[in-house]
This record gives sequence, C-alpha cells and structure tokens, in this order.
Amino acid sequence: MFENWFAHMNAYILSHPHWIAKLDFLLRVKCGLLTALMGVFVYLLYKEQRKTIRKPQKSPYHFIA
Repeated sequence: MFENWFAHMNAYILSHPHWIAKLDFLLRVKCGLLTALMGVFVYLLYKEQRKTIRKPQKSPYHFIA
C-alpha cells in the first residue's frame, strides 16, 4: 500500500521539478526546527543539572598542616 503511494509521489515529483525545490526548502526548515528544539531540551537539562549541583559550604575552621 505504502509502496504504491511512494511510487506515485516519486513519479509526480519527477514530472514537476519545481516541487523538488519546495521539498528541499521544507526539509531544511524541518531540520532547522528540530535542531532548535534539541537545543532547547539540552538547555533545559543543563539548567536542571545546574540547580541540583550545590557548592560545598565554607567551613569556619581552617585546617593548618
């Protein structure tokens, strides 16, 4: 079923070359949006990890060797 649909779409795109340029542009937009979304999630993970890391508190006592 899908094979026939893909064969039909491939034949249609090959007979209409202006669609290739539109599909190329849409593919670049999709890749850009997915990259931006990945960047947002990486930032959220980094932000969450930064909250959980606590710096050790300084002791009022000083160790002298």
